[in-house]
Amino acid sequence: MVPCARHARQPCGIGRRKNHPPDRETLNRAAAIAAYHSKARGGGVVAVSGTLAGNVSKPRGAKPGSVLIRRERVFKVRPALPESDTPS
Repeated sequence: MVPCARHARQPCGIGRRKNHPPDRETLNRAAAIAAYHSKARGGGVVAVSGTLAGNVSKPRGAKPGSVLIRRERVFKVRPALPESDTPS
């Protein structure tokens, strides 16, 4: 699954094992991190698109950075970084 903020379109991937899709909590955390690193960081709730890497392509003649996303799933999350598990 490759979550990316809808307007920033900055891909950030998460690992995937064969026949073991990531759980919903992992996808939501990855979407929140993608939203945090996008231009929409201060926008409250952000729509983040997620799909498998094979469903992302660049149309011919398109500007650099433009992509076509098929079979996307939209996550609505608040931008956030994960909390550290180590004590400070």
